[in-house]
Amino acid sequence: DPATGDDLIQSVYFPEIVLNLDCGVWGCRAASSNWVTPSFYDNPPSPAKVFAELAMVVNSGVFVDNSRSCTASGGRVETVSAASFVGPAIAPDSIASAFGEGLATGTASASAAPLPTTLAGTTMTLTDSRGAAHTVPLFYVSPVQVNFLVPAAVVPGDATVTLSRSDAIGFRGPGRIAPVAPGLFAANANGRGVAAAIALRVGAAGEQTSQLVFTCAETCTPTPIDLGANSDQLYLLLFGTGIRGHTDSVSVTIGGLPAQVVYAGSQNQFLGLDQVNVVVPPSLRGRGEVGIALAVENLAANLVTVSIR
Repeated sequence: DPATGDDLIQSVYFPEIVLNLDCGVWGCRAASSNWVTPSFYDNPPSPAKVFAELAMVVNSGVFVDNSRSCTASGGRVETVSAASFVGPAIAPDSIASAFGEGLATGTASASAAPLPTTLAGTTMTLTDSRGAAHTVPLFYVSPVQVNFLVPAAVVPGDATVTLSRSDAIGFRGPGRIAPVAPGLFAANANGRGVAAAIALRVGAAGEQTSQLVFTCAETCTPTPIDLGANSDQLYLLLFGTGIRGHTDSVSVTIGGLPAQVVYAGSQNQFLGLDQVNVVVPPSLRGRGEVGIALAVENLAANLVTVSIR
């Protein structure tokens, strides 16, 4: 009050304002209310010394889902063999990869067995053809790729792969479980080029020497394999996945020549990893880079290569 120097304390009460927000999953468009007048005044109630209208503008909205009853679909996920990068068929107790966009909020790897079922907030479920939902052990997660161990108990047939992030965003995609889905690991981790393999040479007296069949710098290239003396025998130790479930034939050709398979099954050290041991035909001496073709129960794996001096 300028005349007396007294302060005037006035409370103005407004009715509830309702704004209709036009919202999608990721946010809201701007919305505004009409002008509203006070419901009543207080201190002093009369005569009214203050009058104000109120309007409100909202240009964003945040939703807190404390009950976790809401989910948002993040898109489709594609499932392939982690060795060959060919899908959709994957085998029980094999290593597989899922690809998509935004599959995890970060990057994380399992440090030891038993494998975790959650990494960086991402979990995975595989529902098989009988409708059984299997929680999936995880090797590695990133926003674009998830490597996982296919549960041994899944049954063959069409399947559904579901990934869920900790913020309730989910991903789905079709899959197919097959008894075998052979794939060979390549040194470049793309299913092509030089094999991720070991050459083992056994001399006439039983002495053994081994070498990697690849050398890696920016990329991995073949390291020529020495067949040794005519009395030596050279074995290739190939590593893959989706092989151990075979009940029938396993065949390998190297450079188009049949190679004797002496073992095809679990590698027994790393989860999901399989191993195929073959005898390199001596007639390949000097052939240079040659292709390795594996077939398990008449299903062909991806083609990889080695170089033979």
